[in-house]
Amino acid sequence: MAASSFLLSLPCMPTTTTALPIWRNSSSQTRVVATTDAQRSFAVPLRRSANYPTSLWDNSYIQSLKIDSMEKDVTRINMLKEYVKRTLDEEEQAFRRLEIIDTLCQLGVAYHFEQEIENVLGTIYKSVESMTNVEIMKEDLHYASLLFRLLREHGYNVSQDVLNIFKDIKNGTFIDTKGLLSLYEASYLAKEGEDMLDEMRHFASKHLQELTVSLEPSQREHVVRSLELPLTWRTARLHSWYFIHAYQKMEN
Repeated sequence: MAASSFLLSLPCMPTTTTALPIWRNSSSQTRVVATTDAQRSFAVPLRRSANYPTSLWDNSYIQSLKIDSMEKDVTRINMLKEYVKRTLDEEEQAFRRLEIIDTLCQLGVAYHFEQEIENVLGTIYKSVESMTNVEIMKEDLHYASLLFRLLREHGYNVSQDVLNIFKDIKNGTFIDTKGLLSLYEASYLAKEGEDMLDEMRHFASKHLQELTVSLEPSQREHVVRSLELPLTWRTARLHSWYFIHAYQKMEN
């Protein structure tokens, strides 16, 4: 009895299934499998129920802080956007329109005015095709170069002949720094086989390097930066960061 009581007090082994060897009769396809099961009952612990009271903080306490200055900034931004759109629409001089578009692109805010920019450039492109602005472009290297660069940057297939009127500028001394810089930047949008633009790039680069010494510090910094890394090679967002600071120093 003592031994029986001792054996009964031992914990039960987990349920297992033991497969005994299989004997297969050569004259029969019958397979015999013998198993033994050891049964065990598991005691499942009772989980305590946490009867917590309802929180005093309901969803009405979840709210964002109201910042008056942010609302003022949004109002001013919308006002400035409308002002720029109105300026682009009302400006009569194509040259001024191009300068505004170029400034918006370099500041990194041109995406606010995509439709307005497209309308302006489309109109100017048609006038170039009809040779309406040729006489004006002959008098201004900066205007012609800026027009060529912006049109090509925005997908217009404008011909290099727009700048062909300056093919003789290699004769004599050239001191138009702004025009040379615009020509230099425009030349990097040349297509394969446009050798004239390659020649203009070398010409503009040479004269800009000669003029660097006599320039104002802010203008010299701008020219040196362009000679090291042309506008079309720069990362747009990083250039916008630089141009914002440079734009604050511009007198006009």
